[in-house]
Amino acid sequence: MDAHDHPLFHDPASPSSPPLTPEGVAAAEERLGVRLPPALLSALEVCNGGELRRGWLPTPMPLSRGRSGAAFRDLLGVGGFDGLDVLGPDIVEEWELPEGSVVLSSEGPQALVLDYGARGPRAEPQVRYIDSDEDRAWTVAPTVANLLERLEFRKTRTEVALLGRLDLDEVLEGMARLGGEGPPRTDHGDGHSLTLVGREGLETGPTLVRARPNRRPDVGARYYPELPEESWLLELTVTADQVPELLGRIDQIFLVPTRLLYAVQAPAG
Repeated sequence: MDAHDHPLFHDPASPSSPPLTPEGVAAAEERLGVRLPPALLSALEVCNGGELRRGWLPTPMPLSRGRSGAAFRDLLGVGGFDGLDVLGPDIVEEWELPEGSVVLSSEGPQALVLDYGARGPRAEPQVRYIDSDEDRAWTVAPTVANLLERLEFRKTRTEVALLGRLDLDEVLEGMARLGGEGPPRTDHGDGHSLTLVGREGLETGPTLVRARPNRRPDVGARYYPELPEESWLLELTVTADQVPELLGRIDQIFLVPTRLLYAVQAPAG
């Protein structure tokens, strides 16, 4: 399958924000003081924010850590607790992003934002990639439409299912023994992430180990219906050469049956 034949969102039936409405868009635009791009709103009509399936953006120039591309876990929707008009301004403040930035996606200090700049709040904004740790920014797309056209499907995370009955404390303890350092960061889908210290990752930003329950507490559905409801899903953003050793350690640490759902194949760099 071609990279662009994949749907944009991992599961359009599970958006992170309420269904998109004209009233919701108008309220968000008033709150942000900008006109949101039609191409963005068109994508959010399909799924109003959520985990991306096509989340890899190749770039002609190196970005953070010298990589020619960046990975994005999700795209913020409009409205709700996780909307770009609600959560987005908090991200701008927390990571000291440029004032007026409209956040599309964020992985800690690395963020994808709309930059209206000199074009004005009702014009088509550029899309910028910002690394506040490095205090650097790059223009990665002239428009949102261009951005969405170029996003590709690329597995940058190895995912393992923990099939035994474990509570959150046990999972976090195991992640720490695997090399994760906290405190844990929480995100949508009730996920919890720790930084894997001393590991090289395929994504920009810190190398992570992330756990999320197979059940979706907000809607009662599952990420993988074929797996037991009590399963935990463990994600690793490490390079392919580290996967075999970490899989062995996962078996030793968690002492429950596991299933490898997929492993990254792309080389580092």
